[in-house]
Amino acid sequence: MKPNDLLVTPEQWEIISDILNRNFDIDEVFAFGSRVKGQPKKFSDLDLMIKDSNSFNLEKLALLSEEFSSSDLPYKVDLVLWSEISDDFRKIIENQSLLLFPHK
Repeated sequence: MKPNDLLVTPEQWEIISDILNRNFDIDEVFAFGSRVKGQPKKFSDLDLMIKDSNSFNLEKLALLSEEFSSSDLPYKVDLVLWSEISDDFRKIIENQSLLLFPHK
């Protein structure tokens, strides 16, 4: 994945990558929404879906959300858990998403 795939700067990608690489027991993270579609506005949020392991819970989601909120990113990062979304929403994400983590 390259930073321009999400229309983020290399510096912003470094922040995102650093946060995702911290020990949160995350299996996979996918980006979706306007940044993946190539239609973001200057300060559009970054939508991330977390495919959670059994040990990933709402407490860890809150900690991860706080990490993004307190970062130097100039936009909001919205997080959703795969286990908490509807089948319809899953289909939307599956059809238009980009794997961010683990890095392949």
